[in-house]
Amino acid sequence: MMGRILGVIGDPIEHSLSPKLHNWVLQQLELNEDYEYRPFRVSSTALAAFLQEVREKELHGLNVTIPHKESIIPLLDEIDPMADRLGAVNTIVRIDNKLKGYNTDGLGFLRAACTNKISLKNARVVMLGAGGSAKAVAFALTGAGIAQLSLYNRSPDRAIELRAQLLSKTNFSAIDVHRLSDRECLCADLSQATLLINTTPIGMFPHADKSPLPLPEALHEGLTVYDLVYNPSETSLMREAHHRGARVFNGLDMLIYQGLESLRLWLGENDLSKIERKISLPELREVLYEVLGVAV
Repeated sequence: MMGRILGVIGDPIEHSLSPKLHNWVLQQLELNEDYEYRPFRVSSTALAAFLQEVREKELHGLNVTIPHKESIIPLLDEIDPMADRLGAVNTIVRIDNKLKGYNTDGLGFLRAACTNKISLKNARVVMLGAGGSAKAVAFALTGAGIAQLSLYNRSPDRAIELRAQLLSKTNFSAIDVHRLSDRECLCADLSQATLLINTTPIGMFPHADKSPLPLPEALHEGLTVYDLVYNPSETSLMREAHHRGARVFNGLDMLIYQGLESLRLWLGENDLSKIERKISLPELREVLYEVLGVAV
């Protein structure tokens, strides 16, 4: 008897680490005979028909990646409040032929921060970028007790829009917006910052020599740098920060934990620790980096 089918949909989909991540975890949980995780390449024009097949063929759950995270929302039967806030879905759970959308990106960030002992309480945060990843992280931060959030983007329009959404949908108001080219403000904010987060793809393979930060000299030992890029395992920004005494982390743990949060939803678990206890995070990191062909 074939087990329940899980999967990830996107276009393209060949680059996704999700099948390796989930099938490895399912094996550690001794659920690999009950569940199988597959990639599905689904174009935008085929999305509605595919979701109808999901209902009829009883796929148990899906991850959603580019370009469907926003366009899929009106095609679902129900949306979790956080996914609704973010305007993006990365996880679908099938319940009685109905599809409910969730977003686990923010939780993934918070879990990764906790695992790596990154203090968010009263943190003064500088964030680079204002896209989808920035939105998920920013909403998570506003509920985590930070003191200040400074948004920097090449074009301020998206950052201004993100600030407006945060102000209207959360109780957090200590948010300012600047152009990334405003070196004076950036230098001043970094001097007071305890956490720098890069949510842009700058520095990602094959452009690993690039850094999103125009002022590496403003990095300091009182800073923690969290780069959402995970390929390469040490980005140019991370090297610059480490050289100046800062703690540095890449984005692989956020990827892992958003995936584990998805799996928790599919398995109907209330507590992620039941899954965490049965897997080795260092071993999972190694497995994923081996797939990427990245030296750790």
